[in-house]
Amino acid sequence: MTTLILRSTATSIPIEISLSERGTGGIAGESPVYRLRRVSDGYYLDFDDSTFKNSAWTTKEKSLTENGTHSGFYSDTLDATSIPLPNGFKGIIEYANAGAEAFIAEDVLIIRN
Repeated sequence: MTTLILRSTATSIPIEISLSERGTGGIAGESPVYRLRRVSDGYYLDFDDSTFKNSAWTTKEKSLTENGTHSGFYSDTLDATSIPLPNGFKGIIEYANAGAEAFIAEDVLIIRN
């Protein structure tokens, strides 16, 4: 788990996960996704309209793209200018993968001045 602390003036949020196996290295060819859950009420971000909801999401998960240079490294950039992330925001970035290497993982996101 990682804690990502960003200023409230940030315009983008890097979403990154590295998949590796001990003694083998990076695990390529997976299709991980992520969700953003607000800690205060447990609502998830709907990427379609940039609002936090407790149900009826259009797009609750977003895919991560594999980096062609670094095997097993997956990332995305979240546009922070279109999402309500005020100073003091606390969120959990939840990762999931249903491929050959199924997993669930989490990172903490904190926005502050």
